[in-house]
Amino acid sequence: MTNQKLIVSDTFRGFSDGDKNVLTYSCLVKLLASGVIGKDPIQLIVGQGVKESELDLLINKYNVADQLPVAPRQNALPAAGVEYSHKQKIQNITVTLAQKKNDEHFKLGVIFDGSNEFFLDHMTGKHVQGMAVVEAMRQSFLTVTEQFFLNDSPNKYYFVIHKMDTQFKKFVFPLDAHIEYEILKSKRKPGRYNASIKATVIQNGDTCAVSHIDFTAFEQSFIGEQLAADAVDYTFSSNEQSTSEVEVKHAA
Repeated sequence: MTNQKLIVSDTFRGFSDGDKNVLTYSCLVKLLASGVIGKDPIQLIVGQGVKESELDLLINKYNVADQLPVAPRQNALPAAGVEYSHKQKIQNITVTLAQKKNDEHFKLGVIFDGSNEFFLDHMTGKHVQGMAVVEAMRQSFLTVTEQFFLNDSPNKYYFVIHKMDTQFKKFVFPLDAHIEYEILKSKRKPGRYNASIKATVIQNGDTCAVSHIDFTAFEQSFIGEQLAADAVDYTFSSNEQSTSEVEVKHAA
């Protein structure tokens, strides 16, 4: 049997503690620098937060490609990108591009960068935080919708979540995971697209989290002007009410 080691981001050092078969990226760097890698091959399995390009550079630097072959990723797809995920910083993108199975079913890889915004504070490192998992499910409907249902429109869209009901079944660990995405119902009108979907996070064949999401995508030009106008009107009306209350109390 081939000896294997799982490599995870330093963010998940709590997951690697006490398990000799799990190494953080920094531990691997230290191990290679010490020159104690034996002749027998050790297959490296890439966990969450490890950039394969950096791992390849590290292995090539120490000329140990034969001793440390890297196993193929289960979710070998590129990240969704800023246009589909609606995130400005690539380290905060949590899903890959979607694979279409049929008109209602899609699959997306789950990816977590070690410097993701959800890992910057309050992190045990033993598993992926629940809010990061929720964010991956949120980005799944953005990506699928942008990639397959709004790709024929030259206009930008603004997404509004009406309902997001999430259940957690098991911890998500810093290993390969993916989202099974199902469209339960959808409708498209000029300038808008609305849908009810189910996003299920799967890891090692187990269901870890399920989210039922209802949302609408509006053409950005319309929703931006409308929301701004509503916000201004609400601010003015609230200010008038507060002023009246102050005047009444003062008079009393």
